[in-house]
Amino acid sequence: MLITTQDMNHIVGEIWSAVFGLPINAAAPAPFEGRVISATVGIRGEQQVIVIVRCSDGLARQMAAKVFDLDRGALDTDDLRDTVGEAANIIAGNIKAMLDGEYVLSLPAVADGAAEPVAVGRDDVVGDDHFVCNGGRMAIVSKRSNT
Repeated sequence: MLITTQDMNHIVGEIWSAVFGLPINAAAPAPFEGRVISATVGIRGEQQVIVIVRCSDGLARQMAAKVFDLDRGALDTDDLRDTVGEAANIIAGNIKAMLDGEYVLSLPAVADGAAEPVAVGRDDVVGDDHFVCNGGRMAIVSKRSNT
């Protein structure tokens, strides 16, 4: 599996334009601060791939406000979690479409918490892309899985 940074930039750019109506740009890796919402989606088939999407609270609020057509202050935790989970699902679906063979997606598993990421094991990482949207941050890590 080889999803290049260029592929990921295209996937994310298209999704953010079509689904969220927001501009998003590739960015250098940088630490997250404060609350982060993460969603993980598995891609199962000939290869096993895990896609982890981490969004800053600010970006999750921007996305959810667009999706639910609500003021950012009117959003609750479930709105943010649902939005990041769906974004991860759409991203993973686009990655799946680029793979040869038959694959299925898992449902997104969403976590909400502090900025420090859960260790994902760097040996199997095949993609580590970072983005910024109106000051909000997002990272997408894709890795091969042996399970």
